[in-house]
Amino acid sequence: MKLKSLFVCLLLAAIIFSSCNTNPESSSGKDYTKNEFLGEVPSINKKYKQKIDEKIIEIKECTDHDKSLKLRKEFEQLKVERDNLIEKNFAECLLKPLPFEPIESVPYTINGIKISKANDGLSLNVTFSVKTTEAVTEYAKKEIISYLYAYYSPIDKDGNVIANKKYVARNEFVQLKPDMEIELVNKWLISNLDDMGDFAKIRLITKEEYEGK
Repeated sequence: MKLKSLFVCLLLAAIIFSSCNTNPESSSGKDYTKNEFLGEVPSINKKYKQKIDEKIIEIKECTDHDKSLKLRKEFEQLKVERDNLIEKNFAECLLKPLPFEPIESVPYTINGIKISKANDGLSLNVTFSVKTTEAVTEYAKKEIISYLYAYYSPIDKDGNVIANKKYVARNEFVQLKPDMEIELVNKWLISNLDDMGDFAKIRLITKEEYEGK
């Protein structure tokens, strides 16, 4: 009897485990790879971008009215599926503080960088928490409007810049003084994250590097 009970328990465990892995509402599983900081979003984007692009080609080449309507419905459904998977993934995934390589030629120190879902539902906020240094006094004299900037690139696990990407984050208008804690923010479009599967950290760059000089 004990052996029979043990067998039944193992069978039930196997069924439960199998159903968890094949749940169509789950964004986890062998179809998607997970990034430490962005979850499965880059992988989801990449796979659905291919499906959506293929559907667009089908629609363009279709000459039958009824079939064209059917293809357009499938196209819209793919976008809904992608958005639902991404939304669920962000709800489940712990967005960690981002590692970064600092730079010396700025009038602030970086206390941390985090990412969060933006209110528009289409992008992520990348937020730099910084504290101004004494150097901000001279810096502010040169600025017509009091903004701080963080120029940076996303770096992969091998230390390379991802797809030559460059971004700039800045603060809301403020009268700059030493020892101020300020947030510099910019956005990453979620639809552009399909090449960020190996994202590992942020590298601060100079304004000249950002502008390609």
